[in-house]
Parts: sequence; C-alpha cells; structure tokens
Amino acid sequence: MRADYEPGFAAALTVDARRAHAFRVERDRTYYMVGSEHSPTDPFGRSDLVIEVDGRARLDQYTRAGCSTWTGNVTPDALDRLWAALEEAKFPEMPRHPVPAGSAIRDLNVGGPEGKSAYIAYHAAESLPGYSVAFRILDTVIRQISQDTVKAAPASDQKLVDAISRVPA
Repeated sequence: MRADYEPGFAAALTVDARRAHAFRVERDRTYYMVGSEHSPTDPFGRSDLVIEVDGRARLDQYTRAGCSTWTGNVTPDALDRLWAALEEAKFPEMPRHPVPAGSAIRDLNVGGPEGKSAYIAYHAAESLPGYSVAFRILDTVIRQISQDTVKAAPASDQKLVDAISRVPA
C-alpha cells in the first residue's frame, strides 16, 4: 500500500470533483412564452416575456383583442431563485412527460436562437423538480409586470418586479 494513501481519500476526491462540476446554467437573456391568443380555451392569450441578465424585463401580452406591452425590473433575489431552480431542473434537460391533446405548452429559452430550450406541457411543470419553482417565478413575474392584468398565477405577497410601466400602444 502506498504511504500517501488514506482510506476514504478517493471517495472524498470523487465527491469534491462532483461538486466542482455541479450542474450550472449559464446566465443569459431568458425568453418565456406561454399560452395562445388563438385558443378559445385560453382566457389569457399568449405571454411573451423577455428577461435580460441584469433583470430588465419586457412582457408582450397577445389576446384576441390585440397586444399590450409592459416593462419592469425583476429583482436580483427573484433572478437568483430562478437560476437556482433551473440548475435544480438541469435545464434544458426535460424528462419525458405526457402532453394531452390541446395542452398549452411552456416554451423556455436561454440565450436566443443559438441557446438552449425546453418545451413542457403547461400542467406537467407542477410535478417536475426545479421546473415547478422556475415556472412559478416566471408566471408571477408575468402577473406582476402586467399589473395584475394576466392572472394565470396566484397573487403573491413577494414583490418580484419593480419599476413597472405600461408601454403606450
């Protein structure tokens, strides 16, 4: 046996190596699209949310009646929680899940056309670790930035967006 070998050393090294290579999501512009303005069963229409790395956000809300736009700033704490949730989910990995006919799809992209994307049935997100938290945050951002116009998520006592303004049509 080598003199520098200690029992458990290799196991500790393996654990440290795993920590050093923990799953990380590279922070970049985030695009989130959910709903459809053409679906007769979707009362909210389509939400197109873009969040910059620094928290600046823009929501374009499309309904059968037209489009409304808001801007605001997502708080640093909300951004940190979003990124932590995406890392827990191992974004963009997506477990196989059923997509019933007529399901609304959540489309999440980080980095734009050359970035990474995940597509998930609207209600499937509730049971997926990491994604359940990430989509709850994104849906709450949509509700708050739209000044409670889009009520697809429950109201929250936590302020996730500030400096909100509606962009004139």
